[in-house]
Amino acid sequence: CSVILLFHAVIHNFWHITKDTMLYYNLSTGAIYMDAFFILSGFLLFYLYGNELNPKQFYLKRIVRLYPQYIVLTLAVIIYTKFYNLAIVPAQILCLQGFFPKIFKYAGNGGTWFVSCLAISYLMFPVLKNIVNSTKKNLPAVFGIYLLIIYISIFAFSFKIDAMSIYINPIYRMLEFAIGMYLAKIFVNIKKYPNFISIMLIGISALLITILVPSLYKHNFGKTYIYYSWLSIPVFSTLILALANLKNEFTDMLKTSKALKFVSGLTFPIYIWQCLTVDRKSTRLN
Repeated sequence: CSVILLFHAVIHNFWHITKDTMLYYNLSTGAIYMDAFFILSGFLLFYLYGNELNPKQFYLKRIVRLYPQYIVLTLAVIIYTKFYNLAIVPAQILCLQGFFPKIFKYAGNGGTWFVSCLAISYLMFPVLKNIVNSTKKNLPAVFGIYLLIIYISIFAFSFKIDAMSIYINPIYRMLEFAIGMYLAKIFVNIKKYPNFISIMLIGISALLITILVPSLYKHNFGKTYIYYSWLSIPVFSTLILALANLKNEFTDMLKTSKALKFVSGLTFPIYIWQCLTVDRKSTRLN
């Protein structure tokens, strides 16, 4: 959440940092952390509801957590932009704006596209859960979805399809969400490994995501973020599994920390409301 916040601060010129530094390229590629978000969301939901799910309670809980703040933000954007984007309200209310890339810059700084992707993933979760539970071989399924994502990226690059139309597409993001679900199923069934292996994997993952990806971006390996999925998806998947496996007194303290639960509960409102801190030229907001 923090990296995404800093990423937007840089691309909207609210925070000027020296170019051609690792910090600049790290924050310039901050959008790839959304891959981690959707993988982690799928992982957590399957871990919590993979065996037993009451769809009515599940949907109600998701709506209560997501929708009220989102609607207030949507109304705020409409008012602050002097109602010039009223035409997109139906898509916004129904969380379908992710399917319409042309309205990206009008939908709350484009920041609400992830709500659209999240809502579709939540909506499809009971169906995806049944598919994941009925799949006997999980690693091949993860690899198959991963290859499909890579194929979509290559297809977009080869035929010069607007990368943003894929980056904000709910179906594309639901594939990452599904990978997270399969990872949770794998995690539940595998034998836990020693903490030192987790720490080693966490270190390697951190180096890859903070050094390799920014370096590739610096040398123009790819012009947009979806072309880094081939690297970011396995790296974040490894990182999530390693962190989930890590168990010691410190992680037990974090698990029971009321302060951490409070701060983590703020991540969604912080993200959703940063959509209002927008470049005036692009969306007419202060």
